Amino acid sequence: MPAPRIIITGKPRSGKSTLALSLMTELRLKGKWVSGILTPEIIKKKERTGFRIIDIASDETKVLASVDGKGPSVGKYHVDLQELDYITQKFMDHVESADVIIIDEIGKMEMLSEKFRNMAEKIFTIEKPVIAVVNMEMMKQYSGTGDVFTIDEKSNIEKITEKILKDMKMDD
Repeated sequence: MPAPRIIITGKPRSGKSTLALSLMTELRLKGKWVSGILTPEIIKKKERTGFRIIDIASDETKVLASVDGKGPSVGKYHVDLQELDYITQKFMDHVESADVIIIDEIGKMEMLSEKFRNMAEKIFTIEKPVIAVVNMEMMKQYSGTGDVFTIDEKSNIEKITEKILKDMKMDD
């Protein structure tokens, strides 16, 4: 039986990253070694000014993109490819020892990096459970790679977390 693949998608600010974080927390509580990448927002004065990128296994954090950074732009944000590549490599160093892999998110910013694109492709070929948040505009590329959960602001993150853990047979 192949390893479970969970794809989480939805509009911006619908709760996709909250769901990924909830799953990571629950999996850790169940004693699973979780590896992967998180990309939480950077909020200053109640306004989103960028995104961090965190290697889950080491908890090392860098700035993925910011309004006042340098690098290629996606919308109003400038993506720091050097920091993105650094965290992607850090994550790849931990893949073999992981019980579960979580990637938040596969989106336009992240796909600017060749190293990230290669990692995203490889992740779906290894025999480990994968939970990936995928930007809606990129879903065509990832449809058929796993069970898709489309989240909106009305979604019950707690219930969806339970369902995903059950589907992955990690609810014991």
